[in-house]
Amino acid sequence: MKVSTPVGTWVEIKRSWHDNTLTNCALCGRLVPRMIWMVEFSEKSLPFCNEECEGLYRSYWLPKYEPTADSEQPTGSLS
Repeated sequence: MKVSTPVGTWVEIKRSWHDNTLTNCALCGRLVPRMIWMVEFSEKSLPFCNEECEGLYRSYWLPKYEPTADSEQPTGSLS
């Protein structure tokens, strides 16, 4: 099994004292209070709680759930 190298960056979550926004890991859903591991996938930034969740996202979630051109069903009428 090939081990992928993390390609994200640690970003500090800065909020004002009255901001009640929550940030959750894109894979496991864990609440991330202070530092987030941000990674860009398909021109979209995703937050992870650590590098391990990013690795699991790349090795398990993307191959299993990412839509591909072969698996997409055409939209519209069937006539």
